[in-house]
Amino acid sequence: MTSALEKRWLPVKDLTVRKATENKSVRITWSDGSSVECWFTAKDSGKSQVAVQHRKLASKEAAAEMKEFWGERLAALKEQLEK
Repeated sequence: MTSALEKRWLPVKDLTVRKATENKSVRITWSDGSSVECWFTAKDSGKSQVAVQHRKLASKEAAAEMKEFWGERLAALKEQLEK
């Protein structure tokens, strides 16, 4: 993922990328200490699959907020890639 696309897809400050494997995965520590793992898998016909797991959230409310956040961010990623 290019840094320009990354900034449009995930415009979040105060996060630390712990490990990134180009076109495969990224592991992030969020500013609140929670942990995010994203996996990118190529599929047939120019399609792809993205999976996100956000762990160590402080509460059920935080988990619900992040579920909504990731839904929005994945929709934004899809839009950017289809341009």
